[in-house]
Amino acid sequence: LGIAALASELPEKQQRKAIRIGLFLAYLFRVLALFVASWLANNTWVRWLGAGYLIWLMSSHLTKGHAHDVAHEIVEGDDGVVKATVAASFAAVLLQIGLMDLSLSIDNVIAAVGLAPKTESGAPVMWPIYAGVLIAILALQQIAPHAVNLLKKYPVLEPTAFILIGYVGILLISEEAIHAYTGEPVHLPPYFKFVGILVIIWAALLYSSDGAVK
Repeated sequence: LGIAALASELPEKQQRKAIRIGLFLAYLFRVLALFVASWLANNTWVRWLGAGYLIWLMSSHLTKGHAHDVAHEIVEGDDGVVKATVAASFAAVLLQIGLMDLSLSIDNVIAAVGLAPKTESGAPVMWPIYAGVLIAILALQQIAPHAVNLLKKYPVLEPTAFILIGYVGILLISEEAIHAYTGEPVHLPPYFKFVGILVIIWAALLYSSDGAVK
């Protein structure tokens, strides 16, 4: 949903291209993160950076401070100017999608490491991690094509997608803050994140459909 929301800022012809590239990066980063899972688990500053970027992405979009605005501000001019601004916007969108994919991939893999069963030596059993990330990739592949249609049918889901991105970033910051304070790694239960996502989507749809709520 986040990839589709970012891509929706582009001209329609470029949206599907951006989504395809975004999905490819999501798959690629998750696979790469698996190979450095132990390093990621031991270098929590990476999660701080990723969480900070997710919160910035939400804030910049909701305050209309992101780079896509340039492409929409210049709509009258010669063809060269318009094409130049659209190309720059396309590059900016791909950069934001790539960084978002990277941040979420790191979170996925570290969460999988934290939840995986441990051996007698305390090391995580890796096959459940590989299986979990593979299932996540397959689920993403099946769900993503419907995201664009959902955004068209329910426009409120576009800002909601960025709220969800920020929500994940806030959870990551909270986990790392607790870890830094207590010295013990903390991983919120998956159902906690899932319930939060459902509540945010429900509230957004209620807001868009109920005039009294507005």
